[in-house]
Amino acid sequence: MGRKNIFEILAEKEDIAYQLDRIETLLSKHSIDGWTLEEIIDEYCIRDWKYRGRCTSCREIRKSLCITFGEVKKNIEDINVVLNYLEYISNLIWLCNDKYMYIVEDCDAEYQYLQENVIGLVEDFGYEIKVLDEEERVLIVEKNPAVTAVSEIVPIELSNKVIEYNHFRLKGELEEKNRRVKSWIILN
Repeated sequence: MGRKNIFEILAEKEDIAYQLDRIETLLSKHSIDGWTLEEIIDEYCIRDWKYRGRCTSCREIRKSLCITFGEVKKNIEDINVVLNYLEYISNLIWLCNDKYMYIVEDCDAEYQYLQENVIGLVEDFGYEIKVLDEEERVLIVEKNPAVTAVSEIVPIELSNKVIEYNHFRLKGELEEKNRRVKSWIILN
């Protein structure tokens, strides 16, 4: 067995708790025009976002989804809690990039690091981030080359349905998956 280089050692030392701490720290940085990402969303984006439900702030969304950072740390062993947290941040990043970044003049490196760290952790879990632009939302789905191939060749409405079918929350939920497929057949 040969010597490990510093990059191999760093890769082994990464743990989920540390990565989540790093992401939360980056999320709380004033890295976009002197604001945090959640402040930008609250001030400029949340009002028009159709998936906010009745929530009026990022804080309310986190509380409703039970993904305050304390909840995430307490339930770190539950992959669904961690993926919900990462999906929440992915949606905020998409909203900011789509609705706000075109007017921004000052974006610090921390915002880029936040995006990279979220994507990296999602990929470490064997998932990927799928952006559904027309629906104004981002989903985290299990990496599946067959789903990706199908979603690239069918019409966009059906493509989004195929991606939703593969969403991490539906894993093992055969009845719900069957219900969705039947509804697609009826609609088409």
